[in-house]
Amino acid sequence: WPDNVTALRRLAAVLLAQDKTEVLHNVAERLLGIPGGVVIGQTLQAVVYHNEHNPQKAAAAFERVLELDPELREMPLPHRLFWGQLTDDLVASGRIDDARVALSNSLAKSSDADLMDRLGQVYLLQGSLDDAQRCFMQATEWGPNDYRPHLNLAKLALHRHERDGAMKHLRQARLLAPREYRVLYSLESVYRQLGQVADADRIQEDLKRLRGDSSSPPRFGPWPKHEL
Repeated sequence: WPDNVTALRRLAAVLLAQDKTEVLHNVAERLLGIPGGVVIGQTLQAVVYHNEHNPQKAAAAFERVLELDPELREMPLPHRLFWGQLTDDLVASGRIDDARVALSNSLAKSSDADLMDRLGQVYLLQGSLDDAQRCFMQATEWGPNDYRPHLNLAKLALHRHERDGAMKHLRQARLLAPREYRVLYSLESVYRQLGQVADADRIQEDLKRLRGDSSSPPRFGPWPKHEL
């Protein structure tokens, strides 16, 4: 059954886990030629371009998905993943304003902490610090267990030379993600800037232990796991 969309979706999941890019492009082209598989094929094509670090082609493919399926009813990815990859590719292509518009449109339909945090990062790239801060604060309310908005608020505070404010958010980020490298590196740096050498040295020891315990996680492609 060469036109079996379900079988091709399952094949795509396996191939993504194996990182077989060339074959994945062929599967996407086959799906695009099946009336019931066009949106799925276009999404797969976008994901493969994204994984290949080809942001221009990936962004164009994701935007084509939106043209075919504006409400994303057939699109198989979680909506957060779709919008996240699209905006990452728009930013990587230098299309910062388009990324802001895309995120604003997605947030008009749902209250998603991850996407709000991404919107704050886009505002930071545009130099709109107050808008960025507003987004990061909103993200902490929508996602109280997520360390990333606090880390971004700390970076924003450091940009404004507000070290005490940065320390407040970094401590909260560490409570939420005690083994996150970026949090610990930032925390060590701020401790040293504040002259708290003993605290900075303790964080440095934590980082050394983490490096010794680290292991590479298995790689899986971003495709619906239920398809397997």
